[in-house]
Amino acid sequence: MAKTKTYRYGKWNFKAYQKTVGQGYEVGLYFNNKPIFVGNFIRANEAAKWWNQLNREVRGFTKRYWATRTTSAQWYGKFFSNHLYRTYYTFLDRLFTKYNTTYNRAFNTNVKKYFKYRKNWTAAERFKQRAG
Repeated sequence: MAKTKTYRYGKWNFKAYQKTVGQGYEVGLYFNNKPIFVGNFIRANEAAKWWNQLNREVRGFTKRYWATRTTSAQWYGKFFSNHLYRTYYTFLDRLFTKYNTTYNRAFNTNVKKYFKYRKNWTAAERFKQRAG
């Protein structure tokens, strides 16, 4: 499953892509045939969400931070790369916060259940667990 989208900005080209890599997904952006951003995901739905956001970022960034003919392509690419990575890690922070909350809730439930079970264990069962 590979997707690509090309944007022209004056004499410059942006090429966004999404492809499967091994068991995961990669979403990236080339600027004048040089990679300026690469993001990796395990889940397809997260990669698809980032793909949509990346394409919005390309359009929004070039409208907000426009360049002239004398603007250095190397500098502009680095500027855009820094913006994308900042946006990418903000995106990931939102995902990780959601997962962290879910896993903490599940772990706390298991800890309560463990202590409930432990009350009923005999001394012999406790010794087997430590020795075993």
